[in-house]
Amino acid sequence: MKKLILTICVALIGFSAANAQDGQVQGQRQGNSRGSEMREQMKKAFKEELKFTDVQIDTVLSVQQQFQMKTRQVRMDANLGEDQKTAQLKTLGDERKEKLKTVLNDEQITKLDAYYETMRKNRSQGGNRQSGGNGNGGTTQQN
Repeated sequence: MKKLILTICVALIGFSAANAQDGQVQGQRQGNSRGSEMREQMKKAFKEELKFTDVQIDTVLSVQQQFQMKTRQVRMDANLGEDQKTAQLKTLGDERKEKLKTVLNDEQITKLDAYYETMRKNRSQGGNRQSGGNGNGGTTQQN
């Protein structure tokens, strides 16, 4: 009888662990899906609102991804003081702008920065317009 109870307990623990891992994998898949959706919405906005070419869009998204990772590393570095982080983030911002200048003119860079600022404000206010919060896929209607 004790062996039967022990076997059932081991089976339940194994089932629970497998189920928890499946939930983590499912969450990662959903995260990747949201990232892909966001990327597609940004492509659409860059094309329709900012009038970028396909080459410009691909370059901007590549630069964005590259510098987003570098920025995250700086912000998460516990060995850096706030002044050091600020200086490194400014340097990264300057490098990003130089890379963008290879495919965008100054006016387009200004429009792109304004677009990112709008996204930041919407995110900080809890209104994620990129996920369709306004019902038209992140684009703003002008009458």
